[in-house]
Amino acid sequence: MKKVFVLAMCMMFLFAVLVLFSASAFADIVVGTPGDGWQTWSTSSILGSNYGSGVPFWNGTSADYPSNVPGNIGNYLTNTGAFVGGSGPGNLPYWGTSTGGADTNFYFVPSGYSVGTTLKIQIASWASQDIFGWFNITTGTSSILFDDAAPGTTATFTPTGNYAFFFITPDGTWQTYGNGTGANFALFNGGGGTYWLGMEDESLASSDKDYNDMIVEISPVSSVPVPAAIWLLGSGLLGLVGVRRRFKG
Repeated sequence: MKKVFVLAMCMMFLFAVLVLFSASAFADIVVGTPGDGWQTWSTSSILGSNYGSGVPFWNGTSADYPSNVPGNIGNYLTNTGAFVGGSGPGNLPYWGTSTGGADTNFYFVPSGYSVGTTLKIQIASWASQDIFGWFNITTGTSSILFDDAAPGTTATFTPTGNYAFFFITPDGTWQTYGNGTGANFALFNGGGGTYWLGMEDESLASSDKDYNDMIVEISPVSSVPVPAAIWLLGSGLLGLVGVRRRFKG
């Protein structure tokens, strides 16, 4: 009886590990221009005297709000300026150069998990025409995720190799990798495999560089559905009960 109990406890422990692993093991790796990587910043970088200076690269004075109300993606993430009272995740590390510049080409190496995307906000006059999706950087195979979608819309895909994202607007087609337009994207690391991606819908030469024209959260999708895992655990425990009864009888 004691052995059965110990085995059952071990199975429960393994189940807990599987559930936690399935929810957090997603760790798609970002690969970009050599020398670029995750950079840190503080709230003072997007407010205060440095506001609108262009360092870091996504720190632009948003044309969507009065000049005295900061409204770029940094404000969205930190619930400041025009986004006071929001639900942003905080001052997350951003992908770029050590001097605050953008990476013109970066892509993702998949971990084998599916990828879930959620459209958080879209502040652009072209909102009804903008298109967002992903593509395989080797084969060029692509798929649209959001097309005239409303905030809160979700879409899931399973990468078929190294992948990148694209953003199509009336002003052009922007890609995180492949055509040198990765600077139109601001990528932030939310930890646990979650990323936040902000986009500019115009050529950077004429844009406000606020990167709030579309903001998408990219999150892991569990490969082991919890209900199925619970059923498997229950089956195992029932089997153990049967074994115990057989030996007892």
